[in-house]
This record gives sequence, structure tokens and C-alpha cells, in this order.
Amino acid sequence: MSFIYDILLNFSDNKNIFEFFEWEEKDNLINVKKIPIVRVSTDVLLDAYNYKLKFNEIFLNRIENISSVYKQNKNVYKYLVILSDCNKAIALNIGNNGIVKHKSNLLFDEEEEVLFVAEKLEINNIEYKRLQKEKRDYFRTRKEQEKREYLLKEIKRLYEDCLYEKLRYLYFEYFGKLEDDIKKVYNGLLDSLNDITNKHDNMYELLKLVCKK
Repeated sequence: MSFIYDILLNFSDNKNIFEFFEWEEKDNLINVKKIPIVRVSTDVLLDAYNYKLKFNEIFLNRIENISSVYKQNKNVYKYLVILSDCNKAIALNIGNNGIVKHKSNLLFDEEEEVLFVAEKLEINNIEYKRLQKEKRDYFRTRKEQEKREYLLKEIKRLYEDCLYEKLRYLYFEYFGKLEDDIKKVYNGLLDSLNDITNKHDNMYELLKLVCKK
């Protein structure tokens, strides 16, 4: 088994795999002393990115407790591994049941080191099940995704709380026209979130203001 040493992983978000340049100080960053590298096919790597996977017991036994993290990390990471096809790499934190709990990209220089090591390894045939496809938006930045989630949540909340005048105000500011039909207002605001633009920056700030009142 080949390893890489002293790397940083980001296990903050179960829904997204952030690029290293989008990491933030508040994230759950894990300082890893030692973690195994397993070379896989490109198809397997794509599955690791796009699906919730469950690995079989044979693979779990291979990687059980062979990683180590620095003491400041309070959580126990029993099954850590990096998969690579020599072009890209992804780190996985797998639960006792074999289901992947967290995924992380790597820092640029650390991924380059992983790719260098992976080129010297043979491709492993790993048995696993694809449980479900994970919905991710690879075309929006982290900030855009977080902004969209906030707008979606608050627009729905205003509608459920029957705060229709606030919704109409947001609609007017965004579309530049009045609309009395609250369903058109609500659906129009939701539909606008399919394509995040600079106008949503204003909606974001306005929503923060109107939600305080």
C-alpha cells in the first residue's frame, strides 16, 4: 500500500466537494499525517465523485486504521483513502457500514504528489455499490451556491408565512415591474434562481433587510 503524508482535507459539507481555492477557515479542515493511495479506473473515480457509494468489507479491511490524523482532530477516522486515476484524486471518509460520509478535493501541490505516486501503481478492482446519484452544481462557485440556497430558503419562508408584500417588493426590484398575482410573484422569483446573476446580489441584500423587519 502506498501513502501520502501531511496533507489537508476538507470534510465540511456532505453535499458539495469544494475546490481548494474555495475553502474557508470555518470549514472542517483535517490535518492528515498519513493516508493510503489507491489507483482506480476513471470510471470508478467518476462514480466516487458523482454517487453515494458503499464499499464492501474486503476493501474496508484493507484500509482499516492505516491512516492517521493529528491530535487536534477530535473525530475518529477509521477508513480514510485517496482514490486516483492519475489525472484527478479524491479523498474519502468511509463509515463503519461502508458508506462514504465525506469527500474532499486536495490542495493543488498535494494532488500533484498523489498523481505522481498513482502513476507507479497498478489499477485496483474495488467492489462497491452505487446507492444514489448525488446532486451537485459544478457550474456555480461556492459563493453562488450558498447565495442561491439562502435565497431559496427565505423566499419559500416568506411565502409560507404569507408575507406577500415583501415578496412583491423583491419581485419589483428584480424584474422592474409590479405584479399582483402572488403565485406569479413566487414562481417568478424561484425561477430566477436557475441562473444566478449580479441582480441576485441585490436581491440577497434586500432579502436580508426585509427579513429583519
